Amino acid sequence: MPKVFAITSKKYQTPYVAVIVLGVLSVALIATNSLEIHRVASLFADLFYYVLGIIAALALRKKHPELKRSYKLRGSRSGAPVSAVIYVLMMTQLDANAFITGVLWCVLGIAIYLVCRWKYGKAGEFTLDLAASGADDVPPPEEKRAMDREYLIWKVIVSASCVIAVVLYIFPFFVK
Repeated sequence: MPKVFAITSKKYQTPYVAVIVLGVLSVALIATNSLEIHRVASLFADLFYYVLGIIAALALRKKHPELKRSYKLRGSRSGAPVSAVIYVLMMTQLDANAFITGVLWCVLGIAIYLVCRWKYGKAGEFTLDLAASGADDVPPPEEKRAMDREYLIWKVIVSASCVIAVVLYIFPFFVK
């Protein structure tokens, strides 16, 4: 993206120019009575970014196994791809116009990336500052137990939801 979108707030360290531009675009969509299109396009984008994040996390684990990880999620090797497939299936269930619009926005985003890469050049090799990223931070035992407990609750809820969804999907086939 153009460098102006990378300008960050000194106080919060957030890309405030990008946030303001996105806010203005959102207000414009709402003002033009395009809220439904905006909602569905946002859902497509959220699902798409989840899939990208899952793929990136798996690729990072494979490409840089030497990186220290302060918290390891059990079952991520099998759960992450399953989650990605579920998100892709959810994307295909959206309204056809929303799906097509989402795909077109992705293509537009790739085109903008390629133009900016051509204009500004390829960035140098990325080096990760582990201390600044927080990757070296090991949660205290109490916090780790809390994280494990939250993960267990999440796993039970998601598993139960999947079973309920499958039962609700199959149920009409058995009721005549």
